[in-house]
Amino acid sequence: MGEILEEILKKFDDQPTPEEINEINKEIKRKRRKRESEKNKETSSYEKDGQLYEEIMTEDGPKFITLNDGKPVVVDYVDDYLPINDNAIERGAVLLPDNVEDFEDLKTLIDDISKFIHKYLDVSPLFLKISSFYVALTWVYDKLNTIPYLRALGDTGCGKTRFLDVIGKICYKPILISGAVRPAPIYRMINKWRGTVVIDEADFKDSDFYNEVVTILNCGFERGKPVIRCDKDKPNDLEFFDPFCPKLIATRQKFKDKALESRCITEIMRETDRKDIPVNLPPEFFKEQESLRRKLLMFRLKYWNLIKLEDIINIDLGEIEPRLRQAMNPLCILFSKDERMFNEFKEFLAKYQKELIEERASSYDGMIVNGLYLLLKDDFENISSSDIAEKIKDIYKIDVSNVTVGRHLKNLGADIQPKRIDGKIKRCVVIDKKLFNKLFKRYVTNFVTDDTDVTDVTLHMQTLQSNLHRNVVEKEKTPEKDKKNEAYCTVTSVTTVTSVTDKVLEIYSSDDPKSYFELETEAQKLGISPEEFEKIHNKLKKDGLIYEPRSGYYLKT
Repeated sequence: MGEILEEILKKFDDQPTPEEINEINKEIKRKRRKRESEKNKETSSYEKDGQLYEEIMTEDGPKFITLNDGKPVVVDYVDDYLPINDNAIERGAVLLPDNVEDFEDLKTLIDDISKFIHKYLDVSPLFLKISSFYVALTWVYDKLNTIPYLRALGDTGCGKTRFLDVIGKICYKPILISGAVRPAPIYRMINKWRGTVVIDEADFKDSDFYNEVVTILNCGFERGKPVIRCDKDKPNDLEFFDPFCPKLIATRQKFKDKALESRCITEIMRETDRKDIPVNLPPEFFKEQESLRRKLLMFRLKYWNLIKLEDIINIDLGEIEPRLRQAMNPLCILFSKDERMFNEFKEFLAKYQKELIEERASSYDGMIVNGLYLLLKDDFENISSSDIAEKIKDIYKIDVSNVTVGRHLKNLGADIQPKRIDGKIKRCVVIDKKLFNKLFKRYVTNFVTDDTDVTDVTLHMQTLQSNLHRNVVEKEKTPEKDKKNEAYCTVTSVTTVTSVTDKVLEIYSSDDPKSYFELETEAQKLGISPEEFEKIHNKLKKDGLIYEPRSGYYLKT
């Protein structure tokens, strides 16, 4: 401090005035802060000559760990950088591994993640796969330009907090934030730690705060979109925050912002019926979680130089809609060079898209588009809003007004024009093949473009009714003893099946409903490969021999 003061006093010929002394004190503080920051730079991750150093929390405090010839090496600092040491680690606001742990291969690691999530959390089979991939992705997200968010949506008591505890805390450097925190700490925690933000109860009631958080989430989806704010003490000084990072969110309601909604991979949470999930997390949960964090850190250190963004820029995901392709494309960076895993991911993506379309088909927009589609397939001419409303009533047994249909059609981009028919004016939908093809792809299950002949409209109508009434099982098809399990599944009589199919059917238990993941695991024990099991499983569903409701559980009578 003496050297700084001496340096400043050289600027004055006479004794400084009281006002000048105040300015001197301020300048001393600024210069002291600057020297301290230059002397002790802190970071939780540092790259030097292609070698990555990651912060861990050991018994002796925070250290850096790296790989040297494939073996872990722990160091106190790298160049002028020290690991971050503040009370965020002590208070559990940021979670770090205490070491690294080796793993067999990436597929085995993702399987371990799936088993861990399934053991402590009840989510649908499709979302189980997505979340397993997403966890691994967070550990290499800084290789990407965009990243989607994982979101749990549901009422109180449906498992949203468990979702964040199980999935969020095995992501890369989880930064745990509650819904009551203000925006400023969120900006600074992201800037400082560059980890995965985990936000509970993100339905912020304060409108100003809500807008701030929406800004963080919208800008944080893509690299290179900094948020600019003024310094509170110095309005003329601007501060730049980079909110780009993975995020896990729990909300009770959907976001009003449609752009933000499209960036969330959402699981609608429901109160679980599974008896194997502990109500309170046992001690082994935390041990398993810590082990996974160690393995995932080893994955990051091993794969850091192998992952290249250019490998996924022109990757072919098949007939996947643009928004879903944008959200899911980053996941391909995990296995762009593993053909088997990539093909499995493409198959999974096709299933996920189908499920999204089935969900949309049951919305008002979906019912209207499906009504329009079926009328067109029946070569119905001069279609009006009332015609579509009648079709909806016929399929869904729901009354909807002509005005509502017309309003939704306009919101979907369709044009309605008056037309004289049989001496009367009828407001008809203007046929726009390009627009309708886009709408049908988005809302109609089993839709094929006009390049392929579509003749089985009856099958499509059956699918629509199944989507709306998935948990309704016809009584004559349900054995009396299993009526209590109608929410899980109905299996009709089996006629001729191969011996392998017989084995698959045997793993369905009338007393113990199982998820797809559990069934696949049991099938592997019987020597049936996942690919073979999936084909048989899908054929049984297609033939109507098994029924899969939204809960994702199966049962054999």
